[in-house]
Amino acid sequence: MAIRNNARPSRKTLTLALATALLAPVGGAMAQDTKAPDETSEATQTEASSTGQSPPSKKTIDKVTVTGSRIKRADIEGPAPVTVITAEEIQATGLNTIHEVLNTLTQNTGDVDNDMTSGGWTPNGSFINLRAMGPGYTLVLVNGRRMADYPLSYRGASNAVSTSSIPSGAVERIEILSGGASAIYGSDAVAGVVNIITKENYEGDQFRIKGGTTLEGGGGNFTLQWTGGRSGDNWSVTYGADYFYRKPIMASQRDFMDSYYDNPAFEGREEFVNNPATGIRAYRYARSSTRPGLPGVPATANYWIDANGNLVPSAPAEATGAGLAALQHNCGMFGVFEPFNSSASINNNRPNQCGYFGQPATQTIQNKYDRLGAFVSGTYDFDNGMQLYGQFLGTELSSMTASSTRFLQPSGGYSTSPLGLIYHLRYLTPDEIGSPQRILHDEKSFNVATGLRGTIWNDKFDWDIGVAHSRFKYEGKRPWILTGPFYDYFFGGQPQRAPAGVYNVYPYFPNYNEAYLKRWLSPITPQIYRSFADDLVTTGDSQSTQVNLTVGGELFDLPAGPVGVAGVLEWGSQEYENRPDIRTTTDYTGYDKAMGLTSTRGEGKRDRWAAGVEFSIPIFSKLNMSLAGRHDDIDGMAESANTWSAGLEFRPFSNLLLRGNYATSYRAPDMAYVFAQESGGYYSVVDYYRCRRDGLTPTSGEGNPCSSTANPNLSAYAYQVFGLREGSQKLGPEKGKSFTTGFVWDMMDGMSISVDYYNIELKGKVAYLSSVYMLRTEADCRLGQTEDGAPVDANSPQCREFLSIIERNPDAEQRINTFSVYPYNQSFSETAGVDTAWNYRFSTGWGDFALSASHTIVTKLRDQEFPGSTVLDRRIHKQYFDFRSRANWSMSWSKNGWSTYLGGYRLGSLPNWAEDARIGPFIVWNGSISKRITEKLQIGLQVSNLFGARPPRDDTYDSYPYFWRSYQTGAIGRQFGADLTYKF
Repeated sequence: MAIRNNARPSRKTLTLALATALLAPVGGAMAQDTKAPDETSEATQTEASSTGQSPPSKKTIDKVTVTGSRIKRADIEGPAPVTVITAEEIQATGLNTIHEVLNTLTQNTGDVDNDMTSGGWTPNGSFINLRAMGPGYTLVLVNGRRMADYPLSYRGASNAVSTSSIPSGAVERIEILSGGASAIYGSDAVAGVVNIITKENYEGDQFRIKGGTTLEGGGGNFTLQWTGGRSGDNWSVTYGADYFYRKPIMASQRDFMDSYYDNPAFEGREEFVNNPATGIRAYRYARSSTRPGLPGVPATANYWIDANGNLVPSAPAEATGAGLAALQHNCGMFGVFEPFNSSASINNNRPNQCGYFGQPATQTIQNKYDRLGAFVSGTYDFDNGMQLYGQFLGTELSSMTASSTRFLQPSGGYSTSPLGLIYHLRYLTPDEIGSPQRILHDEKSFNVATGLRGTIWNDKFDWDIGVAHSRFKYEGKRPWILTGPFYDYFFGGQPQRAPAGVYNVYPYFPNYNEAYLKRWLSPITPQIYRSFADDLVTTGDSQSTQVNLTVGGELFDLPAGPVGVAGVLEWGSQEYENRPDIRTTTDYTGYDKAMGLTSTRGEGKRDRWAAGVEFSIPIFSKLNMSLAGRHDDIDGMAESANTWSAGLEFRPFSNLLLRGNYATSYRAPDMAYVFAQESGGYYSVVDYYRCRRDGLTPTSGEGNPCSSTANPNLSAYAYQVFGLREGSQKLGPEKGKSFTTGFVWDMMDGMSISVDYYNIELKGKVAYLSSVYMLRTEADCRLGQTEDGAPVDANSPQCREFLSIIERNPDAEQRINTFSVYPYNQSFSETAGVDTAWNYRFSTGWGDFALSASHTIVTKLRDQEFPGSTVLDRRIHKQYFDFRSRANWSMSWSKNGWSTYLGGYRLGSLPNWAEDARIGPFIVWNGSISKRITEKLQIGLQVSNLFGARPPRDDTYDSYPYFWRSYQTGAIGRQFGADLTYKF
């Protein structure tokens, strides 16, 4: 993608100088008309000198507001780097969504869930992770105003903005500020700010239609965009609509990931090293001292149904004779199951089980999309100089994801009955449920803003008072098994207490007999499936309201120039509601309780207010200082947040800018962390107090005498405990600081390079308390010293807190009865690196050319889970999958109505799955060509992933899909598109 460190002007001409830099050809997109240099007379003036001679033309430069400051300025470059992506560049790449565009940023080095995570917490969300700090640590704005968070919690814990609700046809440009900016914008601006600016000041109407597909199947898409505008003497309006439809891509449509046969560990072998999903199994245990079963139960065996409908046992290690024939027949009953041997040393031609090799390929690798967006903005100028403005952006999105077909099991897989102790497992196939296991998502969102602006004090200061509201509503439906009906159909009733002499660890079904065993081993119909399954409905609602008053202008003059100032008063409100289906909550005990799925409810509201001021001070003609400060108060936050920033711009020569910026930042605790309601579940824990009390010393790894490895019966120091989890309103702000320094050098006419170093730290990062940290600290408090012998005050606030949330039995054993888990300000993160960008624009007799390249290298990425724990170097740690480097580049050419674009990006290496080496890099190229047929008509062709790059091969990646999710583009493969644009 062509990415440039400057801003594109709107239809209102800013300056001849800016226009010259910004109107060079990029990708040949047919945008709104822009005046040629000889038509910009209103942007230039000629002044008479004192000698009466006419000097050369001097440009009077209009000032604009750039992301990262509220003070209008003539220079696009400031103390902190800002990257700009224009609508033309987006169109030239052939990418269809704003998320795809942002994913090419070199600053986007962090791992983030995507469509490949179809079974995750937010399978339809689209998040950005600048600097690998986490999705919620980048502030996402629309026209400088906050968006509502995605209503579902990212990975079940935190909130973040999803860009899935932004139609690309509404976007004029995207500005990305790197580094902390809380002194300007408040909470969340820790790693950076993404400001999505919609189109305005448009004249005429333009229609664009585009169709596309993938080379290997699936993903067919259609786009229809309409943009228009009108204006009069004192009014203007811009409007548009954007419709986007895309078919899903199923994993089964990619031959390199359509089954477990693609496992690199299986390649070239006759034995399957890593078991596929066992399609169906009923394994009966023999009677023993640990699993006594019932009297008279014969030896262990797998059961199968033969061609005559009879149950036939087979040996667990290898089926032979009648057992083999029954196994083969039973597998064939489902159409998609295959016999195999679960041992890594026995040939699959000597099977013992029935495998579902295509099971994982029933999931989507790219979601189905059906999105309609509309936008409108306008202004009205009053006679007294005030201007009324308004903006609206709304989207309705229906999408579908599909997770791998799910398995069926009683609790733990085991059950006891008159037939003995049997291990049950089976997978449902798409034919049995009527389709892949689809999850439907309906999302509605809108952003609306209105206000008045004008000038005061003889036009010396600008003022703006506005109100904005953003809302995001979500409804999801997923099919799921219901516990009661499931047990009735497959086991003849609900589990009961086992009679004397029967192994009573697992559920007991007194009515279970051979008829139900046959039912377990037989295919079902979609009608039967619907008798024990239902759609679970989850709803979410997130809202953000903001009222602000901004005043800015020139305060007074210094010898080097005027002092700029901007002040802001701001009030805001957030609302959050997450309501999962009641049948998934931990305290629901009904007959139709969801089987093996739990969710947490949460809802709340909080208000905030803030005041901030910003200065731009010309110290010398070549040196400028920027200062900013802000105070934020937020309901439910333990303390207020005060942030500040200071920046310098030094121009020793007209073609060289040296710059630096230091800023403090903060993030208010997530609404999900604050307002999550109580939920519960069983946790596997190590009881460090009892272990140390009994004279043992806990260690890490398998040698830990307190671990379950040393105590297989889980009765001494490692066992399961029921724990409660709930949000907390005692959380304080997460506090950060960032530093950037670098230079911008205009090397020659049309060529520039920028290099910027960044460093970002964040302390008090909120996370749910680790059970290891909690129980280790509790042991310190009870024993009065740490494991190293350092004294601990048992009456300290931390000790009192931890002792109160862990409840132990009052007997001599003092085992843990229950504990409560809350989120705390506990962890620490730090990252550093270097951003480099190069741009070159020139014209020859062969046409106009534009070249660009950007690169980010991460030199530091560290995490500490809680105070006192080991600081992990995530940059080199092979259990973390964040990129250490990213790059992108572009080349474009235009002449006589023809335009071409060729660009790409490179993702640096990642650890292999075995965690003993690194793989990569991953390189993707995109290209396009367009021709302006007439002044009104343009056609174009686009190719994404031009050379069909595949995910880097990792022979150690023996877990489906056998590559990391960040390589989703490689799974999608080559995509083609063609578009037609017509302007009235």
